[in-house]
Amino acid sequence: MRRRDFLSLLAASSACSLLPKRVRAAAGSRPHVVVIGAGTVGASCAWHLALRGVKVTVLEASGPAAQASGHTFGWLNAGDGLQPLGYHVLRTLALGEHRRLAAQLPMPVRWNGSLEWRDAAHGADTLAAEVLRMRERGTEMHLLDAAGAVAIQPGLQLAANVELAWAAHDGALDGPAATRLLFERAQSLGAEVRIPVRVNALESQRGGGVRIKTGGDTLSADRVVIAAGTGATALAETAGFALPQKTKAGIIALTEPMAPLLRTVLYGPDVHLLQRSDGRILLGERDGPPAGPAHAGRLAGEPNAFPDPAIARQQGERLVARASRHLPAIAAAKIADAGIGWRPMPADGLPAIGFAPGSTAVYTAVMHSGATLSALVGRLAAIEILDETPVELLADFRPGRFASA
Repeated sequence: MRRRDFLSLLAASSACSLLPKRVRAAAGSRPHVVVIGAGTVGASCAWHLALRGVKVTVLEASGPAAQASGHTFGWLNAGDGLQPLGYHVLRTLALGEHRRLAAQLPMPVRWNGSLEWRDAAHGADTLAAEVLRMRERGTEMHLLDAAGAVAIQPGLQLAANVELAWAAHDGALDGPAATRLLFERAQSLGAEVRIPVRVNALESQRGGGVRIKTGGDTLSADRVVIAAGTGATALAETAGFALPQKTKAGIIALTEPMAPLLRTVLYGPDVHLLQRSDGRILLGERDGPPAGPAHAGRLAGEPNAFPDPAIARQQGERLVARASRHLPAIAAAKIADAGIGWRPMPADGLPAIGFAPGSTAVYTAVMHSGATLSALVGRLAAIEILDETPVELLADFRPGRFASA
């Protein structure tokens, strides 16, 4: 992306609120938009659509934040220097959108930066180049030595051969709490949330709109937003287009409340952790669950819960043990819960946002990281759906790019 294009995208995003609010629907009626999925992205879409005064119905098979949004680490960041510039711009603007949203709503977000470290087996030799690239793109990020890292996070103990980077403007979002808040606000504006409702198929109607087939009913809408995470692939197929994903599992554990311990997001090659405002510490692992037949059996069918509480506690304690190698004070943490998050990720690693190929009724909003992108995507999706205006910022992320898959 050229510098001129980059500046144009920034200007287009800042001017989004000035776009004409034009909605086409039958005379005397409000357009009806159905959002499939009650995660953070679906909640943001529902709230932004409800703000525009349209009729919003949310269909969810399990519950708010029951899938990836309920088992997400929630790190808000601009990505890394290896990603396409357009994606970096999208993520950077999304951070600003989170701050804007937090000025309107009591969003459960903390802005205390992030400290990342890598060893030789996990890209330590490329971290300096990536940090430089991020600075060239306008993101404040710096390399640190061990003393600088300890000044930010007292008690941190790292091996001598690691490289460290500090991003002062990163944050962390409590995904489940944010999702619940946005749905509460959407409902206060008239949105309807139906749970449990499993959507089986989508059919475009000749006269416009779409028919949504569920387990026990069929309803029609002017537009439908697929924000169903890993379940979006099957729904897209019923609607006649391809949305391949490379779904990945990640274990997330939550401790009982602790006294203030973490001053920032800590992200290492073997474990990452942050502390929420209620004192609970969230732990995750970068590479997913351990390999082996036992774990393969537990992961069959993409469950979000372990077979029994004892296994969940065991997995959480395993993450605490890893974290205690770097931060001994966390060894006393007691596990309150642990689960499995299935990260929705289109096959090329980039978001899939926009209308399905050849459709003006079926819209997709599938991505990783939903925590970072949700606030911005919800607002831009409302513009595209209701104003019939393609947002240039999203041009590189259309689901039509998978048409030949």
